[in-house]
Amino acid sequence: MTSKVELIPLGEEHLEMLRNWRNADEIRNQMEYTSLISTEQQLNWFHSLNPKTDYYFIIQFKQKNIGLTQINQIDALNNIANCGLFIAKKEFTGIGISLAASLQLLDLAFNTLHLKYLSAKVKTTNAAAITYNQQLGFKFDQVLNSEFNRYILTAETYLTLRAQLQELSFYI
Repeated sequence: MTSKVELIPLGEEHLEMLRNWRNADEIRNQMEYTSLISTEQQLNWFHSLNPKTDYYFIIQFKQKNIGLTQINQIDALNNIANCGLFIAKKEFTGIGISLAASLQLLDLAFNTLHLKYLSAKVKTTNAAAITYNQQLGFKFDQVLNSEFNRYILTAETYLTLRAQLQELSFYI
């Protein structure tokens, strides 16, 4: 069975859609950078990405663009990177799409890129994101500041949980 969820590499053609998603209050207010993003800022950010250390993907469900996920700031020396995900279209939350997208991203991180750790920065008030990351196997690591905590997922933990997580995403 093939997944109805696909990760499409972020391209310049996605930038205006992404900027609109990112500027929406419900997304923007969960981020560290909460100011509105201009078209020029979005383009400058995109051109600053390093294809060796920054992997950004549009999440598609049944060929509809619905969110973004990424592995970025890969530190090859320590085999760690940052990761994140958001679903921009509310009607696609809570039905397993995030899990299917996350499994593809985590497989890339641990099986293809051979990272040992992934780090997720989560707003302390975002209970849904904290719970979701914990369900994926992320463990609290440290307080970053008054608004954000860092959670870490090890390759070992992910590979232990993967079959169980895959079962949960079977029908997506």
